[in-house]
Amino acid sequence: MNLYDLKSAIEQAIGIVSWSPTESDLLKVAQKISSLSGATLTRNKLSEILSEIIDSPIIRSLNEGEDNTDLNTLLLMCLRVANDAKK
Repeated sequence: MNLYDLKSAIEQAIGIVSWSPTESDLLKVAQKISSLSGATLTRNKLSEILSEIIDSPIIRSLNEGEDNTDLNTLLLMCLRVANDAKK
């Protein structure tokens, strides 16, 4: 699992159109999400996590409707990235 795939999944999950996270930022996001341990990942929670970690502006496109399939996929990706980082 690479960080580029994680970045793309995060962008798709909450409609990010412009941002500049570092590799370190993405790794911290993955670790934070993977530490939620049983909690449901929501778009709001993901936005909060990104705001805590990333200092640069994040520009999002807001759309109607909500499909959490992409968030479940993102959670699995974060678990893989966090586990790979421990190796």
